[in-house]
Amino acid sequence: MRWLAATLALGLGLGLGCWRTAPAPPRAPASEQLCVGFAFKGLSIAPISVGDDPPTAFEIANTDALADAEQAEGRSRTDMHGAAGLFVRCAQRYRSVPDADPQRARADVNATSCYENAMYAYAMAGELAAEGKPALERAATEDRRLTAELHRMLASPPDDCEVRP
Repeated sequence: MRWLAATLALGLGLGLGCWRTAPAPPRAPASEQLCVGFAFKGLSIAPISVGDDPPTAFEIANTDALADAEQAEGRSRTDMHGAAGLFVRCAQRYRSVPDADPQRARADVNATSCYENAMYAYAMAGELAAEGKPALERAATEDRRLTAELHRMLASPPDDCEVRP
């Protein structure tokens, strides 16, 4: 009886082995996965002044930053390095929004999104280590409101991974 149980166990083990699927293909390196799967972040908009009210500092900065972000997304199809520079400029637009502006917090969120987009655009251009990190480190010293956020981003950046359009 023992030999029957052993034979059945062996037969089932061999039979199940035939049903195994082929091993999964190797995954792309993490850096390629980040670059390929990254979509640029959009910017938040706010209500616009109407009537005789002059535009607020946020409205002026946001209009210019939205134009930079739109241009950067278009440029990213053919020139990721150029797109990265436009995203940095997008973030810099929000520096003019004073602390007293009711949309100051929204300006910081949008600037952070621009800097993150710049970081990934530099990575997708294969230039994060050489050009992106120095640009973002400069921004961390120049953009005092976002110094901590920029240091957080720089602490765990993606690897360079060139993605050709």
